[in-house]
Amino acid sequence: MDKSTNIRVVLSYIHAEKLSEIRVPQIQFQIQITLPSGEAQTFKQELRIPYVFNLSSMPPILNVTLKGTVVVSGDEEALKDLKKKLKERKIPKELIHATTQYTMFEAMLLARELGIPPPMPLPSPGPQRKPPSVTPI
Repeated sequence: MDKSTNIRVVLSYIHAEKLSEIRVPQIQFQIQITLPSGEAQTFKQELRIPYVFNLSSMPPILNVTLKGTVVVSGDEEALKDLKKKLKERKIPKELIHATTQYTMFEAMLLARELGIPPPMPLPSPGPQRKPPSVTPI
């Protein structure tokens, strides 16, 4: 993909569900992105690629499903090349990165609204050190 190519991620379906109220010290999250989740469509100077994002937890406390379209705009030749790569299942890393970054951010916002802590460990306090002593001159 070249510099004239623009990637936009659009949501069309949002589902977030808190499955349980149990409190556990650690939650593991599983992420699955299906890209493309269907046939890519060409419209004028755009290639529209459907995707599905799923976030689930272990133990089963949370389930988030996002569906939408990745809209890639650019010159006609670049879009034909991208469509060919998609059919060969050679998805460009820029496309995966943009989709993952956008959908993870949205999923974490939804999880926060449901009261689920973020999947980042809290920093542990380091060893206690004595503050430097100041001696009057």
